[in-house]
Amino acid sequence: MALHENLCTLRRKNGYSQEDLAFKLGIARQTVGKWENGQAVPELSGLLKLSEIYGVTIDHIVKGQDGCGFTYEQQSETDKDSIILFLIRGKQKTYAGKGRETESARPASHDLKYQEGEYHYHCRVEGDFFWFQGYEEIFYGTRKIYECLFHGGKVK
Repeated sequence: MALHENLCTLRRKNGYSQEDLAFKLGIARQTVGKWENGQAVPELSGLLKLSEIYGVTIDHIVKGQDGCGFTYEQQSETDKDSIILFLIRGKQKTYAGKGRETESARPASHDLKYQEGEYHYHCRVEGDFFWFQGYEEIFYGTRKIYECLFHGGKVK
């Protein structure tokens, strides 16, 4: 999906009219209309404000999804299957299984780690029950082989 389509979808999904969103952003309604028609694009400051309003990453706004995936191409399907199974175990042993947190990498973040042999899983979550975003990655030795940005939360 193109940026202008993502902007329109996010606005509607969050129940805002173009006028409502323009008011929240402190801009003209016509500017929002131009973004959604593909005649203009938001500046970085606008993307940051949209990210805060919608509770999503800028990557989500621009690409229409959070970024997840394998970070190198030389993986066979067997390797990918092994990584996916490790990812599931990593999630079960950390946040899904209420695992013990490790030292936070950033202020107010919740970091969890899990290791099996050469595989290392790391998950960092920031936010609260109503809105959160996170990042997870898998390393094989010192090489990053998987990463994912995510967000979510409960609607107030």
